[in-house]
Amino acid sequence: MSKERKKTRGGLLLLDAGDLFFGRSKGSCDQKALGKADLILESYQAMRYDAINLSQTDLLLGVPHLQEKGKDLSLPFVSSNLVEKGDGKPLFDPFIVKKTNGLTVGIFGLMDQHPNDSQKSGGYLIRDPYEAAREVLGSLREKAGLIIALSTLSREKNIKLLEKFSDIDFIIVADKKSRRPTKVNQGYILSTGDKGKHMGLLNLVLTSLKRPLALKDIGIEKRLKLDLSRTEERMALLDQKKGEILQSRNERVKERFENELKLLKQREAQCRKELTALDHGGNHFENRRIPLATRPSEKTAKLSKKRKEKAEKPNRSATPGPHIKITPIRDDKSQRLTYVIRIEKTPNPVRSLGLDVHYDANLLKYSGHRRGDMVRNFDMFDVNRLKSGILRVGGFEAGKDFIDFGKGGVLVRLDFQVIGKGNLDLKLGAFKDDISSWKVAGQKQP
Repeated sequence: MSKERKKTRGGLLLLDAGDLFFGRSKGSCDQKALGKADLILESYQAMRYDAINLSQTDLLLGVPHLQEKGKDLSLPFVSSNLVEKGDGKPLFDPFIVKKTNGLTVGIFGLMDQHPNDSQKSGGYLIRDPYEAAREVLGSLREKAGLIIALSTLSREKNIKLLEKFSDIDFIIVADKKSRRPTKVNQGYILSTGDKGKHMGLLNLVLTSLKRPLALKDIGIEKRLKLDLSRTEERMALLDQKKGEILQSRNERVKERFENELKLLKQREAQCRKELTALDHGGNHFENRRIPLATRPSEKTAKLSKKRKEKAEKPNRSATPGPHIKITPIRDDKSQRLTYVIRIEKTPNPVRSLGLDVHYDANLLKYSGHRRGDMVRNFDMFDVNRLKSGILRVGGFEAGKDFIDFGKGGVLVRLDFQVIGKGNLDLKLGAFKDDISSWKVAGQKQP
């Protein structure tokens, strides 16, 4: 952090949104937790943080302990709505004003009002956050060119805060759900992630301090370029398969292909339009989340080792078989017979498959098929008549929707009309590609 301060010539502010010690759970403050919390505070002192918001769960350490540590370590705790029960005086600084690169920044902190055990006996009161914000902003409007709120309020309350007070430029929260900046009126909600797994980095460029600042998020350009790149990759993949798909006899496959291609072209045009319309002038910012290196726990390390071993042996069988089961469902009134071909448990991942279905053409008339959940999102899956009495089933998936190891579900439903009496059983054979060694329940492969 010291290197970063030198690099930015003092233009770096280190802020913490809250939930520093226990996260969002109630937690417990035993001797071990107290020692861990003190170690965190000492590290924050070494990094020279500029403002640390307090949350309700942080108060489990005890207000006197936090006040003592704040004084001993010169820690900049901030809380705008935490006051003494009797006289309503703030227990910590309600706001902090910092000067950096010629800019005056006003920082205040808010915690939620939900009661917990520590509040009942702590001798303090958590005020309404909106009333506290109104008072603080009355003092900061004349002092600060940029106003930042550090908040542990819910997302709904943070949105309401920006709707009520247009003076707030940024609300910084510790929340894993909100990955992208959320704009409300003239302000933005920024998330750093939770549990200390990420650090948020806000790069801010101001060409004018006239209010409102009219800040623009230039990080949207990177997101649009990434979206455009992924769209173009998918279009290229579909283009490679275009000939094979258009030769398919299955009209639903063709229709799905055409619809997806149409949507991709629309998305490509929209991305290019938005990129062209971007304005990089004026006040702007970019918000990034940087993953922090953490040492995995012993339990996590063991789990990672097991997953690695599993990945290194993808062809070991989850079950010795059978791997495919055929279930007939008959409607005697309409003389319709549906065979459900089901995968019991995959002994290996499946990206490509092929098999033949044998039936007596004198007794059964094939009328169509329906994809099962196992191949619902395959790039291509079809059933065609190879010749009288034989159907060929095949499909492949080049993306992430392949059938993973150990999975089970319906592969396909085959519909027939019963036209004669006799043995109506199906037989499966000629297994290809990733299912070449699979076994079928109750039969030998022809």
